[in-house]
Amino acid sequence: MKNAEAGGFGISLPYKQFTEEKFADALDRILNDPSYMQNAKRISTLLKDQFDTPAERVVHWVEYVIRHNGTSHLRTVAHNLYCHYAVGEGLVRALADKGHQVTYMAPYNDTTPIKNVKSVHLDQIEKFAKETITDQNMLESFTMPPILFMFFVTRIGIRIGELTYSDPAVQDVLNGKETYDAVILEWMMSDYLQGIAYRMQVPSIVVTTFCPSASTSYVSGNPSIYSYMPHMLNKSGQKMNFWERTTNILLALFDIAFGYLYFNPQQEHLLYKYVPEAPSISELNANISLHLFNSDPVINGPLPMLPNVLEVGGIHMKPPKKLPDDLQKFIDESEHGVIYFSLGGNVKSKDIPQWRREEILRVLSKLKQRVLWKFEDDLPGKPPQWRREEILRVLSKLKQRVLWKFEDDLPGKPQNVETRKWFPQQDILAHPNVKAFITHGGLLSLTESVYHGVPVLGIPVFGDQDTNMLNAEIRGFGISLPYKEFTEEKFASALDRILNDSSFLETAKKMAALINDQQLTPAEKSVHWIEYVIRHKGLPHLRSVSHDLTCAAKILCIFPTYSLSHFAIGQGLVRGLAAKGHHVTYVTPFEEKEPIENVKSVFLSEMDKWARAMMANEDVFDIFKLPTILFMLAMGYISLETGELVMADPAIQKILNSNETYDAVILEWVSTDYLQSIAYRLKAPAISATTFCPSVYTNYVSGNPSIYSHMPHLLSGYGQNMNLWETNYVSGNPSIYSHMPHLLSGYGQNMNLWERTNNFVLSLTEALYRKLYHIPRQEKLHK
Repeated sequence: MKNAEAGGFGISLPYKQFTEEKFADALDRILNDPSYMQNAKRISTLLKDQFDTPAERVVHWVEYVIRHNGTSHLRTVAHNLYCHYAVGEGLVRALADKGHQVTYMAPYNDTTPIKNVKSVHLDQIEKFAKETITDQNMLESFTMPPILFMFFVTRIGIRIGELTYSDPAVQDVLNGKETYDAVILEWMMSDYLQGIAYRMQVPSIVVTTFCPSASTSYVSGNPSIYSYMPHMLNKSGQKMNFWERTTNILLALFDIAFGYLYFNPQQEHLLYKYVPEAPSISELNANISLHLFNSDPVINGPLPMLPNVLEVGGIHMKPPKKLPDDLQKFIDESEHGVIYFSLGGNVKSKDIPQWRREEILRVLSKLKQRVLWKFEDDLPGKPPQWRREEILRVLSKLKQRVLWKFEDDLPGKPQNVETRKWFPQQDILAHPNVKAFITHGGLLSLTESVYHGVPVLGIPVFGDQDTNMLNAEIRGFGISLPYKEFTEEKFASALDRILNDSSFLETAKKMAALINDQQLTPAEKSVHWIEYVIRHKGLPHLRSVSHDLTCAAKILCIFPTYSLSHFAIGQGLVRGLAAKGHHVTYVTPFEEKEPIENVKSVFLSEMDKWARAMMANEDVFDIFKLPTILFMLAMGYISLETGELVMADPAIQKILNSNETYDAVILEWVSTDYLQSIAYRLKAPAISATTFCPSVYTNYVSGNPSIYSHMPHLLSGYGQNMNLWETNYVSGNPSIYSHMPHLLSGYGQNMNLWERTNNFVLSLTEALYRKLYHIPRQEKLHK
């Protein structure tokens, strides 16, 4: 019932607290407050909007358990890379097939147009990737320790973010030239991309191309269980020993500190450069509607999942096509079957050192099976493709025949090995005569092997590949041989086990049956939930409360007075809070020239315009020549006029009408009681900051005592030394007006009799003015 109350569709009246009066009151509220019915209808719509009924879901899983003799495989064990593009393309095709219009931005040119899809080529990222990543030897680039690797990839991530935001196509989106119903963003050290969805005010959906881990869960608030959820850089599977678990938690804690202290500030600097109105990275992540992972519990093992976190591994899978005739013949005629060998799209076989290639070839030459090896044809001494084309164009124009000795094969290649620059991998793995797959352990390749029931020998190199292959070992359909540990003997032994131990093939076939026995395909599941997000304009009801748990506070600070001295005091306060790690939104009529870490500056443009117009008036300072009472009235009028400007300012209205929450609101007080309504609307504690000393004029704000005998009114012009006669005569008993001067009195604490009398009269006048005139108008303003 507490959850029903929190959801706004119920009232809790525990039996122990039941009385006739409470029961009648609760019934009256339920029946006569329309918000309860409205919330109940809204939640009913959400509950009924499912692709299957609860009964259908139960029947499916009961039948699933029966078909597979239990669900032991679900038991808990207490960006610019082409593989990422393939996952995105699978999702885009699924949406387009359902009739949705999709704009797909990626650093790859789509050679085959897809109906309903507009492809946008992010050419600057492609150029950067080729210069920075692809041209390096990937086998050596990722041998650095995990901590150094974090710094390496974050630098790349920030650079890619800069290139993404500055791309003309992305700028068109940010500038409102295109409108969308939802934005799907890849997450790969790229939280800053959430600014695109925030600017467009549409639901944000995140796709991660690897499995959930201790390094990814924070994005959507999914729980991280360090005892069996390995960090992506830990190179462990789900079954970790004590030392591995210790290493895992230390690495995860370092990652959290690394993000909080180093990476997030860099991301926010980039974010605010292009989307200055955006909230913090953590707040953007807290409002992600849906998080899709390219994983499956059959492959990666079961993990705890929030309802808005889905595993859609296999979304890139396509129905097998007929193989080219020569490949079909090569595989069909292999008496002992075929081994397929590919290290993926990022690690090139050509980059394997010559001596290591010779080791591999010696092992392969001893096999009875035939081998298809995806080997890039950029071999030593072989002309590049463009030069070969030049030569062929010249030769084609000759009348003579030409004999060209051309080494098109891998030196030392045995008869049972066929090498090509590219193979139709999914179609080959679907052939029943393929007996094993030698892979780098990438999640796409592993998923394809499981879908087609082919056991794997993994040679992991970097990233999540070690974890993927260790999980394959745990589940019994693969063997892991890390590249760093590779020797000719170990390679031969592992191949012998994969080919001759029937348990690997049997387990692979069982895994294939499990992963293909789904109520919905990964594509259907993804499309359903994306459409669900669009229909309901986000999924706030599925948002995890873990996003509200933080070591730092989120503070809103508003200093609306157009005075540099007031601004400086507010800035000092803000800097102090930010230095302690708190996230502060600072609202003022002055533009911040230098960004402050952890501080988001919001500019009150309307207040700035009004103040500049006032200051341009030569007579503006004549107000200070007015008699005290008239000056008080004039300042009250000005505060009401500026209050209207402040409350109507788009920045303030955006805060009032948003779903943002704050732990506290700091409000400058200088005749600005109306600002308290902001804290009231946000349901956050209010803290007042006054830029001058306490006086009779200011104490009513917080209920601080005013001693008229030595507290001069601000406008009285007196100090504290007012004599005893006036103290007792005026107030009838000791009062602090005697030494608390009103802000407008001009006195110090030492007021004489005349000054204390003036101070008291001024304070009473100001109190009457405030109660009868000023406060009613402020209340009208904030209402």
